[in-house]
Amino acid sequence: MKTRGILMIIASFLILIGISCEKSADTGIALSFKGETSALKSTSNSGSFTFSEAMIGVHEIEIEMETEEEDGESEMETEIEYEFEGPYAVDLLSGVSDPEIGLAELIPGNYNELEAEISPILDGGTKSVIIKGSYTDTNQETVDFEFSTASEIELEVESDAGFYLDEGTILELVVTFDLAMLFDGVDFASAEKNDMGVVIMDDSHNVELTNKVKSNISQYAEIEDDDEQEKDDD
Repeated sequence: MKTRGILMIIASFLILIGISCEKSADTGIALSFKGETSALKSTSNSGSFTFSEAMIGVHEIEIEMETEEEDGESEMETEIEYEFEGPYAVDLLSGVSDPEIGLAELIPGNYNELEAEISPILDGGTKSVIIKGSYTDTNQETVDFEFSTASEIELEVESDAGFYLDEGTILELVVTFDLAMLFDGVDFASAEKNDMGVVIMDDSHNVELTNKVKSNISQYAEIEDDDEQEKDDD
């Protein structure tokens, strides 16, 4: 399927957007990550979120293409992998990474899988995810929060349809995180606050809420498109 305009794969808290740029001398994919600060999906939290910081540490990124080749009377399925070598400190609010993820020069074809390793490379190698912001409930009560974890997270986006890369085309891929969905089911009213009135969620503070956020991340970190899910259900 050729991408003209915008291709979206929507599942849980991630969106994969592909935008075909104009023809050029190069053929490849320019990849970036970005956070969506207004909820794309409904959550059990009926209030609203404001985010002041959202960082992830990305150790390695792989983009895969599956091809079928005839070997005599049978068909063989092979995978072609391309890697973006990290680590990258990614600011989800601005979409900027340090260093820049840049362009991977690829051969034309249909790419159907993206994998990324989120690892503790932030804050001196102690954190993999850092998210700060505030939550305002329906009574207009606002609480500031800070979430962080050192856990390693395998992020996988897979689609039967995939995204097609033409010869001489640069395809811009944007992996978008719905940040509000990460805090789905987190009861801020029950949380303990520090002396500054901030809800700290990490391995030592508000551990139950921290585990809820980590569970949300783990639950949604591996997604497939509807066609693939229907096959699995059969």
